[in-house]
Amino acid sequence: MEKFKKEFILNTFIISMVLALISSWIGAKIVVNHSVLSNRDDWAVPFFVLFLILYAFNLAMSIVNYVIAIMVGNFILRLFIFNILGLIIAVIAWVSKGESIYLATFIYSTFIVFSIVALVINQSNGNPQK
Repeated sequence: MEKFKKEFILNTFIISMVLALISSWIGAKIVVNHSVLSNRDDWAVPFFVLFLILYAFNLAMSIVNYVIAIMVGNFILRLFIFNILGLIIAVIAWVSKGESIYLATFIYSTFIVFSIVALVINQSNGNPQK
């Protein structure tokens, strides 16, 4: 239970913030470069809007990851369920937003990074894939 809390705190405060910053920066550059109406130097507003949306999404997925970790005892099954959920959410976002591969990639990157963090924490506690 302690490693779940440690993973939750790490995902919530550090990983979610870094993922949101990187994804927002890339997303703002994409929005500005593909917009006919905006100035090329005008990326601050899209950055902050994307940052707030992606950070809230990452926080929600951190909570979902924590709940799945508590409910499912098997580590492999936990990661499988979490990543299948991520694929479903990414495909829904991809289809609903006019097949925007960027949005789906930003969304699924959260699931990949959270899974890697879970693997590292699980390995560091001496419990390989348990």
